[in-house]
Amino acid sequence: MENAGEVIVVAQDGMLRFINSRATEYSDYSAEELTSNPFIQIVHPEDRDEVRKNYINRVNREAAPARYTIRVMRKDNSIRWVQVSSVRIFWEGAPATLNFLSDITEKRRLEEELVNVRKLESMGGKETVDRLHQMDAGVKAIVSSGYSNDPIMSDYQKHGFSGVVAKPYNMRSLGNALAGLLAKVQDIT
Repeated sequence: MENAGEVIVVAQDGMLRFINSRATEYSDYSAEELTSNPFIQIVHPEDRDEVRKNYINRVNREAAPARYTIRVMRKDNSIRWVQVSSVRIFWEGAPATLNFLSDITEKRRLEEELVNVRKLESMGGKETVDRLHQMDAGVKAIVSSGYSNDPIMSDYQKHGFSGVVAKPYNMRSLGNALAGLLAKVQDIT
């Protein structure tokens, strides 16, 4: 268990009775800190009710999910997402839970980015460039449309765009628009 890539803990009576070395590395708490305080203290406040309920239900042989996702608080107060896999066991003659915690923080971050990208995809060009400017005021964007009477196409700068290419376009017209945009960027820097 000491060589496992995941955090492994045994919880009993609201306390951690066993922790592997990964638990201290992951949380930045010492082994003494982790085992001398109620385990719920390292759980993010918004997830504590769920963790308590799952723990109590599991110990009492009631329905509880085998896996669930929560946030934990490291000693420096940074938040990490973990997937918890838990089973009921007996530890030193009394009911307890054996818990495996896998860090999924990066996965959650990527999922959030994907949601944001999908939101951008569902927006029109004007909404998208406005959103991009909120994230980075210096962003450069080229608008493209097949509608020549589109007001954004005729006054693209007013709408936050740096260039325009009418559809259908060929490589030359797209190249010219990009070259013009790059020239503007070089003039700024």
